[in-house]
Amino acid sequence: PHTPRPDSYAALSSPVAVEDRLYGLMAGRFPDSDAARIEQARRLFSQGRAAEASKILSSIPGEAGAIARLQYGDQYRSVPLALNLAATYSSSPAALDAVLSTLASTGTWDRFKEILDRTAKAGIETPRSWFWSVLAMTLDGDLEGAAAAIRAGGPASSGYAGALDLGIMELAASRPTAAIDASMIAVGMARSDEEMTRAYLLLGDACVASG
Repeated sequence: PHTPRPDSYAALSSPVAVEDRLYGLMAGRFPDSDAARIEQARRLFSQGRAAEASKILSSIPGEAGAIARLQYGDQYRSVPLALNLAATYSSSPAALDAVLSTLASTGTWDRFKEILDRTAKAGIETPRSWFWSVLAMTLDGDLEGAAAAIRAGGPASSGYAGALDLGIMELAASRPTAAIDASMIAVGMARSDEEMTRAYLLLGDACVASG
């Protein structure tokens, strides 16, 4: 296939090139802004450029930087990063929410339940406490109750992990149409190629089950 020259109009006017320039301008205008650098890393991560995102995030200090590295950095190290974040910011609702999300997405269920129990005993309410409690119901075998609770709360409000897990639960409960709906939400909320692949695999299974 034809590849336009880097200095051609077609290359310079492509959506990716335009976005690159806009983010470059933002970085140049706000060189000391951690929020701007985190946003740039989020965008790179969504494009499958995790190594570049990690490089940007490596120098961002404090809790915000640690959460961003967990969400948009090297996903091969996501579990140890999550456990370190939980130990370092053990009373932060935002940090613990990010930790629980990572542990749920990677299926690290023993550590998920351990940190969820510790969070509940400390009386800490994270932004998605209701969903993590529902997920704990799932782990205890109450699929019907868990799926009903997520449907009531709205799968989109619980993020990618919530939509994906709802799809899995709906499929297990022989509701393929509902599983299709949930997996489509997960596809739309996927932040990386790996997450999108998992969502599409679930969608395919749900479509097969629906006949």
